Amino acid sequence: MKKSSNSWMTLIVLYMLLTIGTFIMTVLPALMPGLVELYSDMTEGKIGYIIGTMTLTMAGAGVIMGYFGDKVRRMQIAGIGSVITSIFTLLSGFTNSYTQLFLCQVGASLGLGATLPVMASIIADLFPQDKRGRAFGLLSIMTTVLGELGGFVIALILFPDNWRMTYYIMGGISVLITPVLFFTKEPKRGAKEESLQAVFQEDPTLDYSYKIKKEDLKYLWKRKTNLFLILNFVDNIPGAVFATYAIAWLMIDHNATEDAAFMGLIVVVLGIFIGTIIFGRFGDKRYATDKNIKVKLGTILSMASAPFILVGINLKWTLADGASLFSNTLGTIAVLMLAMGLLLDGGIYPNWLSAITDVNLPEHRSTMISLANFFDACGRALGAFIGGYLIDHFNYPFAMTFASLFTILSFVWWVPSLKTYKKDYYEVQQIIQERAKQLSTNKADRN
Repeated sequence: MKKSSNSWMTLIVLYMLLTIGTFIMTVLPALMPGLVELYSDMTEGKIGYIIGTMTLTMAGAGVIMGYFGDKVRRMQIAGIGSVITSIFTLLSGFTNSYTQLFLCQVGASLGLGATLPVMASIIADLFPQDKRGRAFGLLSIMTTVLGELGGFVIALILFPDNWRMTYYIMGGISVLITPVLFFTKEPKRGAKEESLQAVFQEDPTLDYSYKIKKEDLKYLWKRKTNLFLILNFVDNIPGAVFATYAIAWLMIDHNATEDAAFMGLIVVVLGIFIGTIIFGRFGDKRYATDKNIKVKLGTILSMASAPFILVGINLKWTLADGASLFSNTLGTIAVLMLAMGLLLDGGIYPNWLSAITDVNLPEHRSTMISLANFFDACGRALGAFIGGYLIDHFNYPFAMTFASLFTILSFVWWVPSLKTYKKDYYEVQQIIQERAKQLSTNKADRN
């Protein structure tokens, strides 16, 4: 019972800190009107530049710390990263210029980048393979759904006239939670792998002593599934543009009030919430009979989501002054199409992350997750930069339409992984089985 309680405590702390991290990455669009009005050197497009730079900084830090997370105690890395994020988030509330805000936000993303890959690796060691899809689905809900909505709720509803309070609250909560990481016991590496569970249960004192080596880095890319899944960053380009500019797009291009735009965001995020739960669970349920199910789902969902998103973005409609979101028929159809598209798209992430952990050894997971996050971040940063540039030099409709076209390409990298995943998966399982036997042999020799 105590062990289970510790696992859940670890999980709750990690999810809460990752949710706050998502607040930091997504709240700027909600603060955009006030910041543009307050700072003479701020434009709507520059919000995209801040988010793009934050995303790249987070990704770069993640690659470095992900590698060290496979060599040292992961909770320490997560704790130090969280301290950095907390400090710079609080400092963001005291800024008085675009440059100051830019530097503080980049500092916060540096700390967040250090924590993300090691946290994902820890979560993988808390759950067996047939439950990881749901665990990563919950991670997606806590970050994407609660994180994005939470930032908007704080910024637009609780403190609409005091944007600084948003950063004080997020930074303050992070300061209170972060110390727990330094006193929380992290799970053993590989503790939930099928082949190792029996060995660890028989002798809880045994440890998975394998660590990543520099020569492993070249070998990891020989697993073609890693190449296909990790380099797939195109699908993040439209998401970054939508996440950054959705509220402003609804208000400026479709004449929505702030309340109506926020309602649209709630409906769309609800779609992500439902899709993440349904398809994360479905992937886990089918995993026992079909080891390829997670890459199959990724391929099918990425293809199926594109038409809904394309139609939802490109329908032409305008609300009457002060009208509710659903008073316009075309507007209602557009929002529902977007919600359906993102419902399907929401099922991709838990299966994608679960697939990456399954084709990598426990001592390689932080590194590979950090590389996956790096290329994902490149897509999000590129989207934020493209969106900012197109809005500053053209307009919202052009930027959103251009971004939506990238959804057509999102399935391209999934298709070849259908052929490579099963081979890579069984290769990893064979190595883990051999190590389980070696651990048992070593124990017998000591006795």
